[in-house]
Amino acid sequence: MIAIIPSVPSIKSSYIQPATSFFPRLDHTEKCSPYTCHTNAFSKSFFPTTILEWNRLPQNVVSITDPPTFRTSLTQFLALHCL
Repeated sequence: MIAIIPSVPSIKSSYIQPATSFFPRLDHTEKCSPYTCHTNAFSKSFFPTTILEWNRLPQNVVSITDPPTFRTSLTQFLALHCL
């Protein structure tokens, strides 16, 4: 995610924060802090949904810093696990 955020200067870092804690056996090192949503509408919006999906990715995908390689790995992961 670090490689993706700098290329989008309109996203403020206050919208996406690193997780305050993570479990090495369950989480990856690039985990983001999830939003606390008080309404169903907000929970389905861009940032809460994207952060939850990002946190579910494996370490070998999120650690890729080259955007084309990341896209390829992400596409392969999603094809295997989401279809």
